[in-house]
Amino acid sequence: MKDHVIGVLGLGSIGMRHARNLLALNCDVIGFDPDQASCDRLVAGGGLAVADRQAVIEAAEAVVIATPNGSHADDLAAVIGAGRSVFAEKPLAHSDADIAGLLENAAAKGITVFAAFMLRYHPVVERMRMLIDGGAVGQVWGLRAVCGSWLPGWRPAQDYRLGYAADPVTGGVINDIVHEIDLACHLLGYGRVASCVARRSGLLDMESEDVADLVLVHESGASSNLHLDYLARPPVRRGSVSGSQGTLVYDLNARTLCHLDADGAEQESMATPGAWADDYVAEMRDFLDCLGGLSSPRCDGIEALQVLTTTLQARSMAGLPQ
Repeated sequence: MKDHVIGVLGLGSIGMRHARNLLALNCDVIGFDPDQASCDRLVAGGGLAVADRQAVIEAAEAVVIATPNGSHADDLAAVIGAGRSVFAEKPLAHSDADIAGLLENAAAKGITVFAAFMLRYHPVVERMRMLIDGGAVGQVWGLRAVCGSWLPGWRPAQDYRLGYAADPVTGGVINDIVHEIDLACHLLGYGRVASCVARRSGLLDMESEDVADLVLVHESGASSNLHLDYLARPPVRRGSVSGSQGTLVYDLNARTLCHLDADGAEQESMATPGAWADDYVAEMRDFLDCLGGLSSPRCDGIEALQVLTTTLQARSMAGLPQ
């Protein structure tokens, strides 16, 4: 007997990843995508494809939203309106209009809203949060993060110019690499945008921004400097967290962390096993635990709305279309 019946809306690369993980975690998976080939892949993997969104919602106890970014808000409203718990891929929406009301409705009904900010399940991030909360680096005053990779290499079999990333309203590095904004807020507290610049480099044939630099001021009093791009070759995802008593230096791709004290002496060095795929499994396992009352979301709807607000501030400050 299966543990849960979970719906998946959108069966592209991330939707199929979640579907495969759910199947491996002993769940029945019911999915919908307007693309028949995507539905066929789900069926071949052991899931059930149905005719439309409503059929997924009616059959499932909880729903994964992995549709194209521009559909997230409408899908969120439909799932919550039907009383189903939801695992929502980033970004939560592209406008904060009516999202707070949806989340209030979900809370009143006891519906779980789980935002899929999977960096929170990376073992290096987990350890950094533990060290920061434990005072290992003293009073944290800053975070620097660089995240970049060559967009055409993400999915070589697909034309990136036809994908969500190329849309100037729902795509671009700020919407897409919002994980780094969430990382800064997860470690330092809610962040207000102090400055943001974004541009098209001309190296990619698309209308959305492919480079952005943000400065956030956090409720803790710390600030963060975030660089995001679709261009870096080789890819990079690293940074540092600095405090009055030391520094944490991390590399998320290499899965390493080094803790230096105020004199530069190494206090801890870790290289964690595994890969990004393991973090996605850990995230989905936690969602299922939330459905069973054994856990609570590491990022719930309210926190995800705060991240959305920061993202919208950044896009507005950079003069990007809303």
